[in-house]
Amino acid sequence: MTSVGTLEIDGFSQGSLFTVMLKGAAELRDAQPLRDPFLRWHKSAVEAHAREVRVDVRAVDFMNSTALSAFIGWVAEIMKLADEQRYQIRFEATQKRRWQRSSLHAIACFAPEHVSVSYS
Repeated sequence: MTSVGTLEIDGFSQGSLFTVMLKGAAELRDAQPLRDPFLRWHKSAVEAHAREVRVDVRAVDFMNSTALSAFIGWVAEIMKLADEQRYQIRFEATQKRRWQRSSLHAIACFAPEHVSVSYS
């Protein structure tokens, strides 16, 4: 498990299926501490030839725009890959948190072929 401020990041993989779970809040001034673990997951997903990485944010109370920019950076890394190496990020979110509905939708619109959002 990794902590960035009050945000906890944990994850696991089963073959080529990756799940990253976030919990807490991310009100950051600098996105780099969050980009680093995302980049590690990205590299692992590429090495495993993953088709999808699930990112569970249902337990995240809030993320400011700086923290959200780390997700944009992750998506940008996917877009740099050759087509056969690219994978999709699927956010698992909740309708109960307004920031998730608006912000994750915006990220999905930025790269719809690489990002999707499912709500529970």
